[in-house]
Amino acid sequence: MMNEKSQVPEGYKKTELAAVPEEWEVCEFRNYLDIKSGKGFRMEEYSESGIKLLRIDNVSHGKIMWDTIAFLPNDYETEYPDLMLNEGDILLALNRPITQNKLKIAILKYTDIPAILYQRVGKITFNKNVDRLYVYYWLNQFLPTFILRKAVGSDQPFINLTDLRNLTFFLPSEAEQQKIASILSKVDEQIEQTEQIIEKTETLKKGLMQKLLTRGIGHTKFKNTVNSEVPYEWKIVKLGDKNCSKKITQGPNPNYSLGLPSPHYRILKTKDLYDYEILYENADKISKEIVDNFKNFILEDGDVLVAIVGRGSIGKSNIFKEQDNIVYLFTRALGIIRVNKEFLLPLYVHYFLQTPATKKILNNGIAGSTGQEVLQTSYIKNIKIPIPSLEEQQKIASILSKVDSQIQDNQNYLTGLQELKKGLMQDLLTGKVRVCI
Repeated sequence: MMNEKSQVPEGYKKTELAAVPEEWEVCEFRNYLDIKSGKGFRMEEYSESGIKLLRIDNVSHGKIMWDTIAFLPNDYETEYPDLMLNEGDILLALNRPITQNKLKIAILKYTDIPAILYQRVGKITFNKNVDRLYVYYWLNQFLPTFILRKAVGSDQPFINLTDLRNLTFFLPSEAEQQKIASILSKVDEQIEQTEQIIEKTETLKKGLMQKLLTRGIGHTKFKNTVNSEVPYEWKIVKLGDKNCSKKITQGPNPNYSLGLPSPHYRILKTKDLYDYEILYENADKISKEIVDNFKNFILEDGDVLVAIVGRGSIGKSNIFKEQDNIVYLFTRALGIIRVNKEFLLPLYVHYFLQTPATKKILNNGIAGSTGQEVLQTSYIKNIKIPIPSLEEQQKIASILSKVDSQIQDNQNYLTGLQELKKGLMQDLLTGKVRVCI
């Protein structure tokens, strides 16, 4: 039953963040928790080995990443004992705490220590007994809203510690905290396992691409090319060769205000293109007038779409598949390779573009200043591609597409787990759904 005046269900009470069961304790963050920031060590203090310095770049979404690493001398462990980190510590990025719409927060693992706390990374400390994992999930659920409301600075927002300490905090009994944390951690374990499977399968795919697109299937005689050895029988042809492709071109830059957008006419952008899929339904609607003005840029079944603008996106590719009753254009941030299918298969070209060697060639062709990077289609036309027979292209593409299917199936499963976790966090951490104790 809902209380009409407050729109709070019977048996619940309203807080700043959510309605929670009446028996749950509601207090301020400072009553149970606090946050401690690290020290700004100078570059000249760094050493080649020793204690890992945990900096803001190391705090990612749910995990600590050591892609970039700095060390301090071992004797800093005794000099700064209050900054030494322990397994199970909850760490939060205090500058730019939200990236990719996710909170930069993580729990330190045994493999992450010894480590020492750097400035603008916050360690959650405990003033009273409260389940550590419950706190971690609670912060993941409610801190983003607080940050978006309270973060200071539009370009480089940071968390105001005084505001954080005054934040409303609520919690159930210790037994219910532990049960909630246990349920969510089990889902997290499945998510982590699935991510590891995807990572291993992607590594397998890279190895297969390197092998199949340079050594082929069943060959014993090879010849040298600029980048590698390839089977003797294979041809080496520029992508822009007339026997290889019918068209390689960049998309247009239409006036989107022209005419009324229709669901039957759409334009694909970089945001819609991924190596494993094209988000057709995500594509922006455009008018028939725009399509009529750019008929030469209507996508055809089998066109190889390639991202050619933006350093983080350049090189992404996939195969366009004709969609029922919908006409698609492509924006100037994308290019297409329309292959001669009597000589070259689109899927083979797609996998060729994904090999580490080709990625390097594409990156070498990027021109323009930071933020305006472009890969010219004239450069793509001059890239040399090793071409086996159509039969062998089909075999290579078939092997790699089966691996892609495994990756996509696991990606879909991962998405389902992430949605499940999102729903569970919303329900369990507000008491909307109560756990059995």
